[in-house]
Amino acid sequence: GDDQARAEKLMEEVTWENEARPLETIAIMQPHMVASLLENEHPQTVALILSTQKIDHSAKVLNSMNDSVRSDIMYRIARIEQVSPEIVGQIEDALRKEIGIVARQDKQQQLGGVNRVVDIINNMGQGADKNILEGIEKTDPDMAEEIRKNMFRFEDLINLDGRTLQTVLREVNNDQLTLALKSASDGLKESIFQNISGRAAEMIQDDLEAMGPVKLSEVETMQQTIVKIILKLEEEEKILIPGRGGADALV
Repeated sequence: GDDQARAEKLMEEVTWENEARPLETIAIMQPHMVASLLENEHPQTVALILSTQKIDHSAKVLNSMNDSVRSDIMYRIARIEQVSPEIVGQIEDALRKEIGIVARQDKQQQLGGVNRVVDIINNMGQGADKNILEGIEKTDPDMAEEIRKNMFRFEDLINLDGRTLQTVLREVNNDQLTLALKSASDGLKESIFQNISGRAAEMIQDDLEAMGPVKLSEVETMQQTIVKIILKLEEEEKILIPGRGGADALV
């Protein structure tokens, strides 16, 4: 259709330089055009291609793609670790057939992984994570959990404004909070104590001092419980987390 014609025209304009690379070309194409170019490719190929692109560009391309393939592509990106120059070369050869550009080999690249998926989801706007994570959960619950853990870390509570923090803390009891704060930074403790009553803060400080050694795994499990509460509040649109899907930020 029109998009294909526009894509071909764009390709003609950028193929004058024989060193140009398909993956660089994709980086300058409109996201919806990239999405239509890739819609018939195997999800693994799409995952490899998107893992070579800038985070915000990958996020926009995924936003233009069909819901049904998104979580599969993201799952595959999460599982990519190292990609050899040969693989990148093969992708570029396949793309060259599609968009007519000469490929150039490059050194081994670190492309995918859980952190990349987290960054892409955070750039896709609010609500994107729910469908993607549910899709990944069906295939690999452990991977979904790993992504969730990295999407918002307990220590990130320090970035929440007072009102948001208070909304979160209303959902958490003092015993839970005390255990979760056992390994927290002084800055985070201070931020939390400023947003609860003086009496509650004093009690938690006393309990922390009186608490003996605790297994780190128990502390982390409690921190993760609180993170899940935060993500649920965000999903219910009761709070906004800064830095996630910037377009929806409150001004």
